[in-house]
Amino acid sequence: MFCSSSSTFLSNMLKHKKVLIVLDDVDKFEQIEFLAGNHEWFGNGSRVLITSRDERVLQNGNVDSTYEVQQLVGHEALQLFSLFAFKQSSPPEDYLELSNRVKSFAKGLPLTLKVLGLFLHGKCKKRWQSALNDLQNTPYMEVLEVLKISYNGLDHNAKEVFLHIACFFRGEPKTDVERILGSCGFSTDNALCTLVERALIVISNFKVDMHDSLQEMGREIVRQELVEEPGERSRLWNPKDICRVLENNMGTKAIKGISLDMSKINNSVCVDPTAFSNMDQVKLLRLYFGHRWYNTSYSEFPKKVYFRQDLESLPKKLRYVRWDCYPLKALPSNIYSENLVELDICFSKIKRLWTGQQNLSSLIVLRVQECKRLKKMPDFSGALNLQIIEFTGCEMLPEVSPSIKYVKNLKELDLSGCQEIESLPTTKGLRSLTKLTLLGCIALKNLSKVSKSIEELDLEGASIEKVPYCSKLRSLKKLDLLGCSKLKKFPKLSMSVEELCLSHDHEHLYRSLEQSHKNLDLSGLKILRLLHWNELGNILKTNLGRLRELELSQSSFTDIGSIKDLSCLESLIIIGCTSLQLLREFPPRLKRLEARNCTGLQEVTDSKFALVETPVRLLDFKVDFSFFNCHKLNEDARRSVPSHAQQMIRIFSQEALKQLTRVSAITQSPLVLYRYHIKQITLRYFLMLSCRVLVEEMKFVLFILEMKFQIGSIVEAQDLRLPLSCLVICVIESSWVLFFALLLMTKPCSY
Repeated sequence: MFCSSSSTFLSNMLKHKKVLIVLDDVDKFEQIEFLAGNHEWFGNGSRVLITSRDERVLQNGNVDSTYEVQQLVGHEALQLFSLFAFKQSSPPEDYLELSNRVKSFAKGLPLTLKVLGLFLHGKCKKRWQSALNDLQNTPYMEVLEVLKISYNGLDHNAKEVFLHIACFFRGEPKTDVERILGSCGFSTDNALCTLVERALIVISNFKVDMHDSLQEMGREIVRQELVEEPGERSRLWNPKDICRVLENNMGTKAIKGISLDMSKINNSVCVDPTAFSNMDQVKLLRLYFGHRWYNTSYSEFPKKVYFRQDLESLPKKLRYVRWDCYPLKALPSNIYSENLVELDICFSKIKRLWTGQQNLSSLIVLRVQECKRLKKMPDFSGALNLQIIEFTGCEMLPEVSPSIKYVKNLKELDLSGCQEIESLPTTKGLRSLTKLTLLGCIALKNLSKVSKSIEELDLEGASIEKVPYCSKLRSLKKLDLLGCSKLKKFPKLSMSVEELCLSHDHEHLYRSLEQSHKNLDLSGLKILRLLHWNELGNILKTNLGRLRELELSQSSFTDIGSIKDLSCLESLIIIGCTSLQLLREFPPRLKRLEARNCTGLQEVTDSKFALVETPVRLLDFKVDFSFFNCHKLNEDARRSVPSHAQQMIRIFSQEALKQLTRVSAITQSPLVLYRYHIKQITLRYFLMLSCRVLVEEMKFVLFILEMKFQIGSIVEAQDLRLPLSCLVICVIESSWVLFFALLLMTKPCSY
């Protein structure tokens, strides 16, 4: 929902300015209304450009004129095709005729030219001719048919993976796609590489994605298996189709996978108890709630799927099962078979999993989350290949099954939020265990011997009095002791520990640290997080020569003292330290300084800001100095941040460095922005919050880069190459749900 006060702020800010606004990929009329309500919002000569795939959005928005983007024609289309087919801007002479035929088939659509170019790259003329003949036989060729030629050239495994991604997994993390489809018997590594090479998918930010047209092509291939009968198709993803099949028992052997986002169902669905009896080929079953329910509590989840009586059975060949809010007390017993690879149950009324010893030899991942009625763990002696076990938020679970000691391949055990568990069986024999999470196990008093292979041990909030044998855990890299108020003595750590989280919740622990600091060896630490620390005392006087990140949260000290001797420190994060008044003497390698909600902070010394004398070799890094809600900063401190920005830009320009990425400032005072004498620089962030007065020396050009709906997100214009003397400024108002960037341009400058 858009905020009307933000619209008013926008209109008032831009009313007398000549601006160019670009709204990209608009899909709702309300977006236009919120961002560009009417002509009176902007000064004379302003222009608003809107792109949309839905012409009705533009019609409802009362735009002055519309322009339909034309397809590539002539040499432009041929050039684009050649770049992908031949890796050069024009085709070889002997391929010119064939290339022109491809161009005519593609009808100037860039995606089609790209896909066909990659498909034909490196192939002989005979293969080209064969492909063109296939296209020639489609007299009324649609775009999807052209794209399909690349799909037809895939092997069976790659085709199946492509269709699964198009129907179920677009936008999902790559690791999840690999694991889930791997559990279904597909060779995912080879398939994903092939699909990327053919431009049928992309891997971006560790997620698997694809173009809308390619997803539509994949789904259309599945729809065409039997248009009128969804129960006869190989994959079901459309909520209406799935509800129809489950309610009316229309499933058949043709179905291989079902993925239902229950947040898209308007009404509850009553599932026939025999609904799955005929779907004996289903390997993937996912009934889940989408992203908008991610942070929802147990009681708030709507009950979308229910049964009038117990579910009789589930398909025996199931490999992957995820079922959010499963409404019954137990799953059908036949689900627990040697075929099952991953089981994910959350927010369920389930009271038990399997009983007795079951043959679950293929089970690798077991996730049980927020199942408040679960009172007993199952017997793991028949599931010896488990690698990940999670029982999180199962508040009534009283103990861990002793049979867990037989799971020799176990890598991760997570019992977060299991508030009734008082003790943990020894994990000494679990030689593959690398991660043990006991976050929020408030009743946990005793911790038996831990596997020597452990790398991450999270005990936050546990009631343990001691951590046994820490010095013998030679593989331990991360230890979290936040909120361990009963801990009486600080454990002796192995040199391998790189990350340590502590809170000053009990006098015993603090006294132990103060007394032993001279003999305390923290020389291996790279990350130190301290919570509720009333005074830093001697902890920073220990050997912290390798420390790279220091985080101080909700602590009551007024001065952290000098940290200039922390020669490797790159990141200093201070959150909610309301008594802190002074920051001084920063170490030379500091890349990131973030002070958030430090409402008492008044002074920041200039020693770090005077970077002109810093050796150039130390400047090849990303820079991020941010102050959020630090409203007591004095005038010198407020001036130091923009001054720092000018110095850094000047240095990076002089040394031909292009890595400055973000500078942040918060002030309620007038902020003067100067013209910078630079020719070219990559700048991703210049963040300003609550800057009430802005002294203008530049013209404003407004670009809408991206819309976010979570307070606190920041727009990032990655790899934005700016012309002469340009800055990108992100302006964020705390009440907004829209984040946008202002591009401030000065007149061209020269040296």
